[in-house]
Amino acid sequence: PCIEHGIKSGMEHSLDNANLASKCGYALIFRYNPDTKKFNMDSKNVDFSLYDNYLMTENRYANLKVVNKKHAEEILNCQKEWAINRYEYYKKLGE
Repeated sequence: PCIEHGIKSGMEHSLDNANLASKCGYALIFRYNPDTKKFNMDSKNVDFSLYDNYLMTENRYANLKVVNKKHAEEILNCQKEWAINRYEYYKKLGE
């Protein structure tokens, strides 16, 4: 992770933060084998209800609520919607 993104609990918790990122669908895990042209989606049972929790672990997202109070929720919801659509797209590739 980039130190500029600012993990609120500290960089020593970056592994826990990365785990939450994959659980909530922020960071998807997949593999592609160019020899067989097989795509495998390893992210399963993604829980998008944890998505907002993940975003608030990083200063770059949490500060949005300070810098842009009026539109922060809308922006964060759009970001979550984009992540859900991205997940569905990759999930279909793995079928």
